[in-house]
Amino acid sequence: MRVGDIYIDALGTWLPEPYSAERAVREGLYEAVDFEENGLLAARVAGPGEAPAEMAVRAVRQLAERRGGDLSDVDLLVHAGSSWQGPEGWRPASYIQRRTVGGTGPAWELTMGCLGGLTALEVAAGFLSGDDSRRTVLFTSADNWSSPVVDRWRSFPGVVLGDGASALTLGRQPGFARLLSVNTGGVPDLEGMYRGSEPLFPGTSLQRPVLDFRMRATAYKESEQDSSEAMMLSAKVQLELIDRSLEEAGLGRAGITRVAYVNYARMATRMWLCDPLGIPMSTSTWEIGRHIGHIGPSDQLVSLDRMLTDGELGPGDHVLIAGLGPGMTLGSAVLEIVSRPSWLD
Repeated sequence: MRVGDIYIDALGTWLPEPYSAERAVREGLYEAVDFEENGLLAARVAGPGEAPAEMAVRAVRQLAERRGGDLSDVDLLVHAGSSWQGPEGWRPASYIQRRTVGGTGPAWELTMGCLGGLTALEVAAGFLSGDDSRRTVLFTSADNWSSPVVDRWRSFPGVVLGDGASALTLGRQPGFARLLSVNTGGVPDLEGMYRGSEPLFPGTSLQRPVLDFRMRATAYKESEQDSSEAMMLSAKVQLELIDRSLEEAGLGRAGITRVAYVNYARMATRMWLCDPLGIPMSTSTWEIGRHIGHIGPSDQLVSLDRMLTDGELGPGDHVLIAGLGPGMTLGSAVLEIVSRPSWLD
């Protein structure tokens, strides 16, 4: 989708303190071989009582402060998370709305896992383009993996799970970054990789077994003869989506300044992103993410905030945002930095 007339005017983040991966190895939480192979140095770890919705509220408060305190122009709130968000049957988006923007507008929740941020960009672009009276969309995301049913160091291959929250406002008024394009897609042949051999119904939500995506991926590969072909297809689709977003933004791969990506291990980042695009690891946000951990839909936004704060991006630079999530779903977007964020002055 070619965009070009929608802007990001503010970002907000909230991160707890880091927990060293080296310490996790010493304490028997993290395998030494994974520590050596993955290159991941830390995970941000929140307390077990830190509710993701409240973490998102903190990110919105930083965003509001950076915007000058006014959120009255928000016409839609969209929330996404990957971890358990709260009581069954309850919706965190409405809680975040009540604690931040208020009003009587809609509050939506995206259950897209790690692709929630990119999906929200596409949703926001469509929402704003559909009615000229709509002004601003507020996106929030938060995850806390401090749960007895999740092992943040072992549940996912090539990943350590981090905690944190992010917020972003997109609208028609000029901001520091312009959304040039956004595209999402999927390879449903890989949905079984995230399901494994677990039944679809009645499911295991009441028992809440420890989450183990390594075991699910193994069960999927053993039951699906075409799993390798599906993985190759997903890599092809991701590259097609990236090239489509770049073309719609009027850029080639050489025009990419930085790539905000999922906070994966070294090998996964190289295999899924850098090698296919022909870019060095230094162009990606791996160096940022290896100190944070994978915080679901917030990965790319936290990295974008860090690059802006550290002065690594300036007017005229172009940021490719890329990611993937369960399903398998994939997406990409291109941002143009048009000015220095006002809160940095």
